[in-house]
Amino acid sequence: MLELASGKYPYTASASYFELLQSIMEGASPALPEGDCSNEFGEFVGICLDKEEGHRPAAKDLLKHPWVRMFPLKDDLMLSMVFDSMKITS
Repeated sequence: MLELASGKYPYTASASYFELLQSIMEGASPALPEGDCSNEFGEFVGICLDKEEGHRPAAKDLLKHPWVRMFPLKDDLMLSMVFDSMKITS
């Protein structure tokens, strides 16, 4: 979503996969430039890109975010049930 909103890849070009991986793991999380998008969208992207795994919300919690709620789905309950039925293990 960040790439779509900004029109560019969120990480700088790297000479190798390992340099890119190190940049992603150790560098700051990418962010939208201020003023380009709504505060709600900026917050949504920010929490999705949080480097602390425990701070990133589950998909079913993201569905409750104010930015997502601005665009109600016709069958919101069905989508929630799909996420609830997913068995994701870490």
